[in-house]
Amino acid sequence: MQKYNEYQKIVALLLLAIIMLEFSGCFSIRDISKREIQYSLKKYYFIHGNNSFYRINNVNISDGILSGKLDSSTSTLKSQSIHIYVAPDSSIVKTGNIISLPYANIAKVEAYKADAGKSITFGLATAYSAFFVVSLVAVLTRKLE
Repeated sequence: MQKYNEYQKIVALLLLAIIMLEFSGCFSIRDISKREIQYSLKKYYFIHGNNSFYRINNVNISDGILSGKLDSSTSTLKSQSIHIYVAPDSSIVKTGNIISLPYANIAKVEAYKADAGKSITFGLATAYSAFFVVSLVAVLTRKLE
């Protein structure tokens, strides 16, 4: 009976690892042009300075100034976020809970893009792994009886 419990633990951990990997998603980060920021349907914007970091939402671009409200929530989906890199830090202005920066000081913009090829490959590998684990459980439990 002791070996059966050890097998159960191992199988449970393997299945847990497979499920966690499956739901992590396959995304790759890509550079986008500054012009695409205003047309983006992303929900979360991360402002990166040399020594500062802000998470904002409700982004507005007018008169060459990008501004948004500080966001303190902790949940973020990669597919809904944009990373904006700004130089220098002194160009980032914080007024209350509003962050603003000159559009001209944006050095780089990156966004996550779903990678269909990796997702399909990873999904097939997960299905194969789950089948293997279930088969292993069946074989090991028959040997114990």
